[in-house]
Amino acid sequence: FPFRAHCIEERRISPLRLREEVVVLGMADEADCMHEMFVEVEWQGRHFGVPLAQIEALDADDDSVEAIDDWKYWLKRGYQLV
Repeated sequence: FPFRAHCIEERRISPLRLREEVVVLGMADEADCMHEMFVEVEWQGRHFGVPLAQIEALDADDDSVEAIDDWKYWLKRGYQLV
């Protein structure tokens, strides 16, 4: 962290639109990640959380890319946080 990312999927719970870029600042608070992983982003001068599954890293380090890919793989397999 931080790294640039862009939106790969529009979601009702997020203001991001397809291909809009954000700066990922870090993981959201644990309390915000009870059922889904969120990251804190900076976008248009504001800081807020978006679902990790909604973004794709553009210039993250290898460990961050691996963590994002692992989360997306986990979701595709039908797993979720409970």
